[in-house]
Amino acid sequence: MKKFVGLSVRTINSDEFAGKGKISGLWDRFMQEDFTSKISHKTNPTELIGLYSDYESDENGYYNVTVGFEVDSFDDQPEECNQQELEDVDFAEFESDQGVVPDIVIGVWKDAWAASQKRDITRSFQYDKEVYDMTADPKDQKMKLLISIK
Repeated sequence: MKKFVGLSVRTINSDEFAGKGKISGLWDRFMQEDFTSKISHKTNPTELIGLYSDYESDENGYYNVTVGFEVDSFDDQPEECNQQELEDVDFAEFESDQGVVPDIVIGVWKDAWAASQKRDITRSFQYDKEVYDMTADPKDQKMKLLISIK
């Protein structure tokens, strides 16, 4: 079981696509308030994660997005951060093109949705992870998307 700590919001894709989303503001707050340095006991300090969890149903229902890190311990974590224990699951991995965030993120999610619609993968909706390399230039990077599968 893995431990994860980060800032969270609950949202739904219909709001995100209609310009009423919360994900962009969550990322802005995480960066502006420097939670990268506030979260302690990181297992991999260069691997920033966008965790999608607590799905109400599927991609059409509500879900949580948490920006943060996998950690060794929940001790000494920021009060405003959520703490989650993550079960080991199987993932389908998608890699973005090289480019600018958020463009590459949108592209890789479209790839995952297309694979799901074509039944190339069967999503379990346990949790999904966007994985970013903190050492890369956000204007020229790749990211991985790990989709939990059955």
